[in-house]
Amino acid sequence: MNGLAVDPLDSALVRLRDGRRVLGAGFLIAPGIAATCAHVIGDAAPTADFPLLGSDGHGVEVLERDDERDVAILRVTAPPAGALPVPARVSGEVRDHRFRTIGFPTGHDDGMWVTGRLVGAQGAGRIQMAQDTGHWHIEPGFSGAPVWDDELAGVVGMVVTTTARNAATAHLVPTTALGDAWTTPSRNPYRGLRSFRQEDAELFRGRDDDIERLAGLVAERRLVAVAGPSGSGKSSLVRAGLVPKFKQAGTPVVELGPHDDLPGTDGLLVLDQFEEAVVADPAAARQRLADLAAALRRRPSLRAVLTLRSRSLDELISNDTADDLNRAVWFLEPMSRDQLAAAVEEPAAAIGGLAFEAGLVQRILDDAGDGTLPLVSLVLEQLWEHRHGAWLTHDAYEHLGRVPGALSRHADSALPEPDEHDTPRQAEHKRQRRTKIRHLLVGLTRPDGEGGHARRSGQLAELGEDLQEIARELAAERLLVIEDTRVNLAHQALIDHWPQLRAWLAEDADFLVWQAKVDDLERSGVLLRGAALDEATRWLGRREQDLSQRSASFIRRSLTAESRSRRRWITITAISTTLALVSAALTAVAISNSAELDRTLRATNSALIAQQANLATDADAGTALQLALASWREDPGSSDARGALLTQLATWRGAERVLPPQLVDEVDGIVASADGNVLALIKPGKGVVVWWGLLTPHPTSRTIDEDVAGAITISPDGKWLAAVGEEAGLRVWDLATP
Repeated sequence: MNGLAVDPLDSALVRLRDGRRVLGAGFLIAPGIAATCAHVIGDAAPTADFPLLGSDGHGVEVLERDDERDVAILRVTAPPAGALPVPARVSGEVRDHRFRTIGFPTGHDDGMWVTGRLVGAQGAGRIQMAQDTGHWHIEPGFSGAPVWDDELAGVVGMVVTTTARNAATAHLVPTTALGDAWTTPSRNPYRGLRSFRQEDAELFRGRDDDIERLAGLVAERRLVAVAGPSGSGKSSLVRAGLVPKFKQAGTPVVELGPHDDLPGTDGLLVLDQFEEAVVADPAAARQRLADLAAALRRRPSLRAVLTLRSRSLDELISNDTADDLNRAVWFLEPMSRDQLAAAVEEPAAAIGGLAFEAGLVQRILDDAGDGTLPLVSLVLEQLWEHRHGAWLTHDAYEHLGRVPGALSRHADSALPEPDEHDTPRQAEHKRQRRTKIRHLLVGLTRPDGEGGHARRSGQLAELGEDLQEIARELAAERLLVIEDTRVNLAHQALIDHWPQLRAWLAEDADFLVWQAKVDDLERSGVLLRGAALDEATRWLGRREQDLSQRSASFIRRSLTAESRSRRRWITITAISTTLALVSAALTAVAISNSAELDRTLRATNSALIAQQANLATDADAGTALQLALASWREDPGSSDARGALLTQLATWRGAERVLPPQLVDEVDGIVASADGNVLALIKPGKGVVVWWGLLTPHPTSRTIDEDVAGAITISPDGKWLAAVGEEAGLRVWDLATP
């Protein structure tokens, strides 16, 4: 194999000795584990050297021995730096492949190389080797040596015998006969698009100075906002660098979600990826930051660190947060080339048994531009998955698309694509599945207000069963992350660097902007009306499959409220018309002074009012009850009136009291005192209405003609009301006296 940091056989070759006498060869098949022939060690207690690495005197323990197959597996004590297992190859067809091997014949303790070609399989599962003429031949001292196949670029077996009658012929036992010990590191030291976590601290490299600097800032400032562009490693620095350091010092650490309450205990609070809260609701994020800063001022033993993208800082600045942000923000610098080299190389060294081909690290560093740290991490993760034994290779790096193309190749591979071999049904299934994947991924984004997009977490339970299945499959492909009940894109890099997702986002730009507005309105509690409801109805008809269950339910609630409002006006109009007709009829009765006509008109009037009562039952139960009573008073003997009363009896059965109609009107917000006796309602364009004694038979109210722009609150004892006005700012009213 050309271009390796060291020849794979150089790094794996073992020379076995009994004292000063050379017994034969062996080679590493796993970190600290070597294979050789059983007859090589015999009854000796051998030691091991690494002649091509200049290291000797290593102890040996026999782990397994099979004299029938002539195989022994050894544990070598404390292998030297640079000792790596050879890459194994298992192939059923090696005929005419070129090979090379190295052994220690008598008088040549430093080793002799032999080349030749592999002839083919023989009985007992061995493979015959034909050695090149005019060169050294395999003889005693070569037993246990690794056989390198030039075509397969790996070890295909171990030398076991020679043929006495033909010095040019020898045999090898294939790699499959060496058992389960032939392994490479089973743990991938790279995280791909996922952030490093506390349990990955030993593999988080390249940021040692930044960890110390951040720890000092947290101790000094108490609130630190780690800011930087997407992909700069903010989350990993905090979760795999800062958090383990604080925990080792005995400091409690609590990771807070976007809506978690502040804990009552002291220690370190971590709010990761705070930009998602900023994008979702800037006002709520500013309040969250202000509350956090206030808590830190009250509790000297409490510390907090949050991470966010630099571009989110503008949305966080307000009169309440500017001073705290000015002291808290710390910009994380991009990794230097030396730091990035450490992040690339040191995790492989930390787990052992893994190495880069010569020049590969330099190629990766050359390809890594600003903001590509997640892409570097992804290509490293995939290099391990495509490793050549213990080696990360140039061939695999090219195959993966290098740093710029690795993400696209990986993400595109998760998208089904019909081909010429598919039946029409199979092709249609793939197209439908691709569409569902698109809906899922696009739905996990949100416009960031600056022409781009940010991640938007969703509730797994709000997805249909088919999308939940797809989400789990994409999580297995490391494109999504599922934590508890929430699902999210694995990294912002998917939005920033995956051309297919960026194309989908561009195509859906109008829909996503509208969806973000609907989300904001839904959180505010204000139902859709007028043109906004008309637009939502159109999107619901066209893109219902792209809406969360929560958003779709919000639109339907708005439609229901609009329909009820429309029916209410129809009812009022009908009642007005009916009363006008009744008035005219009664006038006629008075003029004619006819008792018979009076009875007829009352019966007709009662029937009409009863009909309107029945129509109003669903839209306005209170009006319907009054109409039913009016119908009965008009003509107590009317069957229509009795039917309307029975309908209202069924409707109102179990009701204890009727609240004033003002309490069921449209409101923008409601707050109450601790005992519920005082209630304040924000009426759209009508100020604030305060009610006292709602739990008594005779509640009273008072209207405060002050239009508010933000939150209102009532003190727990119900004596004070505070509200934010459009012009006057914060105002407080005394509610002690209604």
